[in-house]
Amino acid sequence: MDILFLPANEILILLCVVSFVAGYVDAMAGGSGLLTLPALLLAGLPAPYALGTNKLQSSFGSMTASIVYSRHGLVYPQIKGWMFPVAFVASFTGCFVVLHIDPVDMTTLIALVLVVIGGYFLFHKDKEEYTGTLVFSRSAMVLSALIIGFYDGFLGPGTGSFLIFVMLHFFKMDYLHAAANGKFVNWGSNLGALSGFFLAGKVLVLLGLCMGLFMFLGSKMGTGTAIRTGGKLIRPLVVIVSLALVIRLLMQN
Repeated sequence: MDILFLPANEILILLCVVSFVAGYVDAMAGGSGLLTLPALLLAGLPAPYALGTNKLQSSFGSMTASIVYSRHGLVYPQIKGWMFPVAFVASFTGCFVVLHIDPVDMTTLIALVLVVIGGYFLFHKDKEEYTGTLVFSRSAMVLSALIIGFYDGFLGPGTGSFLIFVMLHFFKMDYLHAAANGKFVNWGSNLGALSGFFLAGKVLVLLGLCMGLFMFLGSKMGTGTAIRTGGKLIRPLVVIVSLALVIRLLMQN
């Protein structure tokens, strides 16, 4: 396909609206691909181009959220210095692998993990007093970024939920800091996978940029909502996104 391909006007408008909504939700709870990827496939894009173009537009959302959260002092230097670059390299590797082999069908396993994570979020109460101290080691940051980054490039569903879970459970953050730091790592993994798809010629650049603009606007609004509410919307949104991903995965299987 031509990298400058654009669908008919009415389809393009619909895709941009979906990107805006996805950006708003994704800034707080992840899960933008739950909306944007099916929309791209329904628009008639072959799967590899849908995946590559989705990574381009979603990178705008993760970049915007990361910058806004960082400006408010919510992202830790350790996350920026260690998890971001590791997630980038791991995701690029995962993308390279998935472009050269048929991915293993792990739908049931992913759905089961998302059910567990959704249940964790459902019953996990936010901390009333957050100390702002990371409690895990550098090796734990690198290992978690390596695993989740590779997964994001190789498969992808639930990456945002997995990252928030890691920040909450292992690094003992509150929901707002978990969303902020998880999104920063997700930015790295998005860029890594995008690099792989771009080198393989699987990104429709013009379409991705159009959707990315609306993803940017939605993400900016979503981060503002998260910061104003102190992250109170993040927990229910993550539960909803996790369960919606489970339903989608099981319906695909």
